[in-house]
Amino acid sequence: MHHSNLHPDYCDDSAIGYVLISSSSMLFNQIQNSDQAPPPCPPGPPQLAIIRNLHVLGGSGTLPHCSLQSLSKRYGPIMSLQLGNVPTVVVSSPEAAELFLKTHDTVFANRPKFETALRLWSTGRTGET
Repeated sequence: MHHSNLHPDYCDDSAIGYVLISSSSMLFNQIQNSDQAPPPCPPGPPQLAIIRNLHVLGGSGTLPHCSLQSLSKRYGPIMSLQLGNVPTVVVSSPEAAELFLKTHDTVFANRPKFETALRLWSTGRTGET
């Protein structure tokens, strides 16, 4: 599939989910480490042994964000994926993202800082400060 002439709104609904996918795993880790029982997970696709839901991202040449868009149409704007051993929440609509970030703002405010990411964002390249 050739993607050079992409339509402006091509898979834009899932872009938010793709961005939040890595940071949402921190929320699950914090919930798992708390003394309270974790809340039930949002709906998500069935899992396979060992790889869990990794097979649903980018299978048969599909780009991961397009796979997420397709999954969000089936499971809703907030869904759960188990990526290997990492539980992940995918948020794929602006309204759900706003609700999610407002409800769990302290989790995202207290996330660890990664030196490589800080260098990339502050200078545009690694190795320079």
